[in-house]
Amino acid sequence: KKTVRFENSNFEFFGFPLAYLPAFEIADPTVKRKSGFLIPGISYKSDLGVGVKVPYYFALSPTYDLTVTGSGYTKQGFLGEAEWRQRFNNGQYSLKIAGIRQVDPDEFIDSDGHNVDSGAAGDPNKFRGMMGTKGQFAINPRWDFGWDVLLQTDKNFSRTYAIEDFNDSVHRSSIYLTGLNGRNYFDVRAMRFEVQEETLSDDPTARAGKQP
Repeated sequence: KKTVRFENSNFEFFGFPLAYLPAFEIADPTVKRKSGFLIPGISYKSDLGVGVKVPYYFALSPTYDLTVTGSGYTKQGFLGEAEWRQRFNNGQYSLKIAGIRQVDPDEFIDSDGHNVDSGAAGDPNKFRGMMGTKGQFAINPRWDFGWDVLLQTDKNFSRTYAIEDFNDSVHRSSIYLTGLNGRNYFDVRAMRFEVQEETLSDDPTARAGKQP
């Protein structure tokens, strides 16, 4: 079975008990990949409330896997995430999706009024989500093809909910083809800069409207 079982376990910090578990199991150090729960996370933001994130990893095959994550926020409800990863002999790719139906978009309204996270006045931003994918493949020893693409319902979802790998303040989506032959190098790519900010797009101060 290759598992280590702990019973009547206490988690302590400098001798101070933080948690008690009657029993739990982990894979032994010789196991490289095994399905099971990953380390949960706890967060807090004033507009999201307390958040608890619980990821579950599916080791489906030596070449592909799936991680499904459920996050609950006291002010906004349940956020679901799933990430699929697959490797081939000549490359790899990943696909991530996430979505939430916000319980209380008005929590995001600040001193400046409505914003992207809350939605415009009279049009609350209830359902929000994203799809992101990255990949790179070697066509042959000289040519590589790849992409890094983010699509989302609004320009700030991935940053608001800290979606891993897609929560930078500026995300650069690109599709590219590169080649190398001796001292000759070829690079052609299409790019789109996604400024993730809470300012509404029709606001003259919005950074997104100033992108080329």
